[in-house]
Amino acid sequence: MPVMNGFEATRAIRDLEKSRDPSASLQAPKAAMIVALTGLASGRDHGEAFACGVDLYMTKPVSFKEVGRLLDNWEAHGGLNVSSAQVSSSSSALGGGKGMEELPEAEG
Repeated sequence: MPVMNGFEATRAIRDLEKSRDPSASLQAPKAAMIVALTGLASGRDHGEAFACGVDLYMTKPVSFKEVGRLLDNWEAHGGLNVSSAQVSSSSSALGGGKGMEELPEAEG
Protein backbone atom coordinates (compact mmCIF):
# COMPACT_ATOMS: atom_id res chain seq x y z
CA MET A 1 0.00 0.00 0.00
CA PRO A 2 1.65 3.23 -1.07
CA VAL A 3 0.40 5.64 1.63
CA MET A 4 -0.22 3.42 4.65
CA ASN A 5 -0.08 -0.24 5.52
CA GLY A 6 -3.10 -2.36 6.44
CA PHE A 7 -2.68 -1.78 10.16
CA GLU A 8 -2.61 1.99 9.68
CA ALA A 9 -5.56 1.89 7.28
CA THR A 10 -7.61 -0.17 9.74
CA ARG A 11 -6.82 2.25 12.58
CA ALA A 12 -7.86 5.19 10.37
CA ILE A 13 -11.16 3.52 9.43
CA ARG A 14 -11.97 2.67 13.06
CA ASP A 15 -11.07 6.24 14.15
CA LEU A 16 -13.37 7.64 11.47
CA GLU A 17 -16.19 5.36 12.63
CA LYS A 18 -15.70 6.49 16.25
CA SER A 19 -15.81 10.15 15.22
CA ARG A 20 -19.24 9.88 13.57
CA ASP A 21 -21.93 12.01 15.13
CA PRO A 22 -24.72 9.57 16.03
CA SER A 23 -27.26 12.42 16.08
CA ALA A 24 -26.43 13.39 12.48
CA SER A 25 -28.60 10.65 11.02
CA LEU A 26 -31.62 8.66 12.11
CA GLN A 27 -29.79 5.38 11.70
CA ALA A 28 -26.04 5.27 12.18
CA PRO A 29 -24.26 3.09 9.63
CA LYS A 30 -22.83 -0.23 10.77
CA ALA A 31 -19.12 -0.52 11.34
CA ALA A 32 -17.22 -1.76 8.32
CA MET A 33 -16.19 -5.40 8.33
CA ILE A 34 -12.44 -5.42 7.81
CA VAL A 35 -10.80 -8.59 6.55
CA ALA A 36 -7.01 -8.82 6.66
CA LEU A 37 -5.82 -10.94 3.73
CA THR A 38 -2.11 -11.16 4.34
CA GLY A 39 1.09 -13.09 4.07
CA LEU A 40 2.04 -11.98 7.59
CA ALA A 41 1.51 -15.10 9.68
CA SER A 42 3.39 -14.39 12.90
CA GLY A 43 1.58 -14.25 16.21
CA ARG A 44 2.76 -10.65 16.60
CA ASP A 45 1.16 -9.62 13.29
CA HIS A 46 -2.01 -11.52 14.18
CA GLY A 47 -2.26 -9.72 17.52
CA GLU A 48 -1.56 -6.30 16.00
CA ALA A 49 -4.24 -6.86 13.35
CA PHE A 50 -6.92 -7.50 15.97
CA ALA A 51 -5.65 -4.66 18.16
CA CYS A 52 -6.12 -2.32 15.16
CA GLY A 53 -9.72 -3.42 14.70
CA VAL A 54 -9.55 -6.18 12.08
CA ASP A 55 -12.59 -8.49 12.15
CA LEU A 56 -11.16 -11.45 10.22
CA TYR A 57 -7.54 -12.44 9.71
CA MET A 58 -6.82 -14.64 6.68
CA THR A 59 -3.34 -15.82 5.79
CA LYS A 60 -2.33 -16.44 2.19
CA PRO A 61 -2.78 -18.55 0.22
CA VAL A 62 -6.55 -18.34 0.49
CA SER A 63 -8.91 -20.14 -1.84
CA PHE A 64 -11.71 -18.23 -3.54
CA LYS A 65 -14.06 -20.94 -2.24
CA GLU A 66 -13.19 -19.99 1.35
CA VAL A 67 -13.62 -16.27 0.65
CA GLY A 68 -16.96 -16.93 -1.07
CA ARG A 69 -18.13 -19.01 1.89
CA LEU A 70 -17.09 -16.25 4.27
CA LEU A 71 -19.00 -13.59 2.32
CA ASP A 72 -22.08 -15.82 1.97
CA ASN A 73 -22.02 -16.43 5.72
CA TRP A 74 -21.62 -12.70 6.44
CA GLU A 75 -24.53 -11.83 4.14
CA ALA A 76 -26.76 -14.56 5.59
CA HIS A 77 -26.26 -13.15 9.07
CA GLY A 78 -27.27 -9.63 8.08
CA GLY A 79 -23.77 -8.27 7.72
CA LEU A 80 -22.99 -8.86 11.37
CA ASN A 81 -19.32 -8.58 12.19
CA VAL A 82 -17.59 -11.75 13.27
CA SER A 83 -15.36 -10.44 16.04
CA SER A 84 -11.87 -11.77 16.56
CA ALA A 85 -12.14 -14.43 13.90
CA GLN A 86 -9.15 -15.85 12.10
CA VAL A 87 -9.04 -17.84 8.91
CA SER A 88 -6.15 -19.72 7.41
CA SER A 89 -6.34 -21.72 4.22
CA SER A 90 -4.14 -24.35 5.82
CA SER A 91 -6.52 -24.47 8.82
CA SER A 92 -3.57 -23.91 11.16
CA ALA A 93 -4.45 -21.75 14.14
CA LEU A 94 -2.17 -18.91 15.18
CA GLY A 95 -3.89 -18.67 18.54
CA GLY A 96 -7.21 -17.08 19.48
CA GLY A 97 -10.01 -16.43 17.03
CA LYS A 98 -11.94 -18.86 14.90
CA GLY A 99 -10.90 -20.87 11.90
CA MET A 100 -13.08 -20.89 8.79
CA GLU A 101 -14.38 -24.34 9.60
CA GLU A 102 -15.74 -23.07 12.95
CA LEU A 103 -17.88 -20.28 11.49
CA PRO A 104 -21.58 -21.10 11.19
CA GLU A 105 -22.73 -22.18 7.76
CA ALA A 106 -24.86 -19.80 5.70
CA GLU A 107 -28.40 -21.01 5.33
CA GLY A 108 -30.06 -21.07 1.95
